[in-house]
Amino acid sequence: MKVQSYSKFSAFEKKCIPYLVQKESLNNLFWEVMKKMNHHNNGLWMGNVFHKQRVGLSAVITPSSYVMLSTGDFSCINSLVRYGKRKKWRLKGVTGPDEQANRFYSNWVNLEEGKFDNNYKEFCIFEAKCAKQKISSEIALKKVDKIDWPRIKLWTKQFASESNPAQNEFAIIQLAKEMMNNNSLFILKNKNKTSCGMGGFGRTTPNKIVVNLVFVPPNMRGRGYAGELVRNLLREAEFRGFRDAVLFSDYKKSKNLYERIGFQRIGNFCERPFE
Repeated sequence: MKVQSYSKFSAFEKKCIPYLVQKESLNNLFWEVMKKMNHHNNGLWMGNVFHKQRVGLSAVITPSSYVMLSTGDFSCINSLVRYGKRKKWRLKGVTGPDEQANRFYSNWVNLEEGKFDNNYKEFCIFEAKCAKQKISSEIALKKVDKIDWPRIKLWTKQFASESNPAQNEFAIIQLAKEMMNNNSLFILKNKNKTSCGMGGFGRTTPNKIVVNLVFVPPNMRGRGYAGELVRNLLREAEFRGFRDAVLFSDYKKSKNLYERIGFQRIGNFCERPFE
């Protein structure tokens, strides 16, 4: 095993991208972090663990002092833990696909695997094909514009508060603004032109697009609008040239909305603090 760190983002990207795309959906958050690193590289650590001269794990230390992991085998994670301790990393936590994040966590804090506390965030990762979506002729998506913003801001606050755990309201509002400015945030309208929900697209990866901010207000729930919203978003994603869409959900029960409309659960993503 060999841990290779990089001082130049371009060198890191060249090595890790071919590895990350092998499990693109599980690793999709890397593209968001790398985009920020490319524009604002403030000396953050980035590296790969090589096994038999091939990348077996990619990792970066984020501005919040969390180490973010890609998919990878446990031997590579063990090597990275030893490397980080030699370098005296001062980490606040770990984030990544749950198997890898949990392995790093247990080794870093010298805790027997499986004996974790409940102080963590976890999201299910779903994936769906964008093609052949059956949508109602009485439902349509409308791009959000400035006149819609008061309603969207209110819904965004509700979205943040209803998340489990609750998300940072300011950060979610900023995300909604960014999606709106990129023409990637939509309102669902029914046949009466009533606004029934919102949703759109966040980051993209080389072959996939991420569905985000799916929300139906309480007075519109139970009428099938959430399913119509997501199916329309998948159709829009296909128009944009994407074959697959990825979605994160904090819903942990079996057979949720997304599975009922054709999404497949492919794994979990978690964030574990060390303190």
